[in-house]
Amino acid sequence: MLEEGVYVCIAGGLGNQLFMYAAGKALAYRNNTKFFLDTESGFRDDLRYQRKYSLDIFNVNFKHFTMCNFEDTRAKRLINKIGPLQCRNVLLEKKVKSLQNVHIDKAVQLKGYWQSEDYFKDQWSHLSRDLEYVMHLSTKSAKILDKIKLSKTSVAVHFRTMDYRHALPADYYSRAFEHLNNYIAEAHYMIFADSPGSINPDLFSGLNYTTVHTGDDREDFFLMSSCQHQILANSTYSWWAAYLNKNAGKIIVNPKRWGFNIKMPRSWLSI
Repeated sequence: MLEEGVYVCIAGGLGNQLFMYAAGKALAYRNNTKFFLDTESGFRDDLRYQRKYSLDIFNVNFKHFTMCNFEDTRAKRLINKIGPLQCRNVLLEKKVKSLQNVHIDKAVQLKGYWQSEDYFKDQWSHLSRDLEYVMHLSTKSAKILDKIKLSKTSVAVHFRTMDYRHALPADYYSRAFEHLNNYIAEAHYMIFADSPGSINPDLFSGLNYTTVHTGDDREDFFLMSSCQHQILANSTYSWWAAYLNKNAGKIIVNPKRWGFNIKMPRSWLSI
């Protein structure tokens, strides 16, 4: 018999893991109940990308569980498909419009990526403590962080190109540079890319820029979020690096088209 609480089987890259954690933990906070995370099962069949659990770089807090079948009877499967929300023990993202009024009085599994701040924004005062970065930076990354901190005009620019069918056109970045140059005098662009060699340097002609590649995507993530402003790729990794950016006056530029469903905060600029 499973304990009462919210259960999530984490999967995907760092950005998707953050969305899944945030939605589940916010639901647990809202109901003052326990939060359970399976940090292994969701990666066993990820042969293509070989991703792994990455939230240990944050101050996350949860109880471990090993994935089990929440729908072990025909009756449960039927209830989860067409029954009242409060009678279900599996909540599918595609079948749930909001988690705000969900009451947890049993073991409930969340399934989906939950890619919107609407699922967790009201609990951000709690979640922001969970998502404090606790990983120790390498000497190389620490030196880059010092440069970022000294700059008042740093802009993280993220490119995702490697093995990615939704790669953005160069025109998006050109328009983003043009926009930010109107607002930030002497902007210093910090270029982050999964494959730096695939980026045409002509795109940065006339700009003050530095290419950053630490060799550790988790350290790159923290350095991106430490910049003053950001130009996003259409990537949940980008989204979260911007969301965790603590600069109150940050300017975030994101693409209008992502290739998948995701919601942007209102203060961000879509171009």
